[in-house]
Amino acid sequence: MDNELYRKKGLEGKWNKLSDSKAKLIDLIQVPGTGFVGIAPDYTLWSATSLTGTWSLAPNSGSVISIAILADKTTYVGVGMDHELYSRNGLAGIWSLVPKSGSVIDVSVLFDGKLLGVGMDYQLYIKEDLMAKWVLAPGSGSVTRAKQQPDGSIFGVGMDNALYRKQHMEAPWVVVPDSCCVLSVIITF
Repeated sequence: MDNELYRKKGLEGKWNKLSDSKAKLIDLIQVPGTGFVGIAPDYTLWSATSLTGTWSLAPNSGSVISIAILADKTTYVGVGMDHELYSRNGLAGIWSLVPKSGSVIDVSVLFDGKLLGVGMDYQLYIKEDLMAKWVLAPGSGSVTRAKQQPDGSIFGVGMDNALYRKQHMEAPWVVVPDSCCVLSVIITF
């Protein structure tokens, strides 16, 4: 895995490297209306208006291993090196510890506004909001990252770095054919 960006057209397609992109990232989100925010291998935040655009270092980017943006489209949530959640107002904001928020290795936001986390045990957990407690989603492991897709399904990166999909939170994981090897996944819109 080279931390570079690849694209797959549909679940049955092959991975194709975005040759025009200079980005090397370990996590990536799309921010509607503004572009993309990613985490570099040195755990700093970078942003660009397109996947193949020029990437700029975010001020005060700190050290995070996962990134998400809340429904308000201004509050970023990151997983720190200590596996606790941190939040910041906009890309130029300062990271603030979310009290009693750990321990997770990945965070994303579901379409209903709840937070989806991957725990240290590689199981999925759901949080009603930033201040709520994590609640285990039964039968949800084992993945290293997870993100909800526009159709409501959940994509996860398995322990084997292949892509897995579950139709809904209670469904079993099903491997996506020819999907290895990935670190993270997004569906662009």
